[in-house]
Amino acid sequence: MPITVDLEGLDALFGQLDALVDDMKDAALKGLDEGLRETVSRAKFLAPVDTGQLRDSITSEVERRGDEIHGKVAARTGYATYVELGTRHQPAQPYLYPAAKETEDAVKDKVAGAVNNTLRGGG
Repeated sequence: MPITVDLEGLDALFGQLDALVDDMKDAALKGLDEGLRETVSRAKFLAPVDTGQLRDSITSEVERRGDEIHGKVAARTGYATYVELGTRHQPAQPYLYPAAKETEDAVKDKVAGAVNNTLRGGG
């Protein structure tokens, strides 16, 4: 004798799960933005200063592209790469890579914290 089970409300449940996934993506974006601001702060601290233009040009950008979240920290001057990597006439003065490595765990923690907060209903 077969057993029959009828489930009602699955469409509503799946709708709520889809909304939760969207909320988690939004939370991850927010967490990444907060984390990368720490990277920017650290990079500005580490950047060599002559006029301050290099330091002042360091910014972060976070965006959601479909199911993916992208973030970057960059210095927006024409010579930023030469300072970071050096040239044959000028030794490297790294500031972006060290800042990224030093804040890597903090960025991950910000993303995880934001997602966990959303899962707990703290939105």
